[in-house]
Amino acid sequence: MKLYRCILLYAVICADGQQYTAALSHASTSEGMLRSHVTRIIRPSYPAVDLARATTGIAVANLRVAADGNVERLTILEAPSSSIAQSVAAAVSKWKFQPWPQTVMSAKVTFYFEFKNGQGIVWYPSEAPYLGRWPSPKRNDPTKR
Repeated sequence: MKLYRCILLYAVICADGQQYTAALSHASTSEGMLRSHVTRIIRPSYPAVDLARATTGIAVANLRVAADGNVERLTILEAPSSSIAQSVAAAVSKWKFQPWPQTVMSAKVTFYFEFKNGQGIVWYPSEAPYLGRWPSPKRNDPTKR
């Protein structure tokens, strides 16, 4: 796992006019590492309109977690419909994480929305079954040229 860090500086001006500057570390991490620090998780719901249309697909959100463990910023990067995007945003914005003193964490989180046997299922990556991705052919395989 790679953890990338950069330093953000912010200044606070107090009532006495003094300016204090503190460093706040910002780290980008993997989805698995971020999910391992979740203390409260809410699974997105499968919107009724998407159930009726049998909409399937992948939703990806980029989130930033403040040092106190609250989601501070959330951006939907990809979703098969606007209602699924809204469902993911509503659920993930309520997630809580273990506090990281002096650190702001960022990562992408992924959800798989599958319509199967008349039911809508929302999978986390670790739960997802085969989703139709075939491995790329081996470079040395003469039958694949």
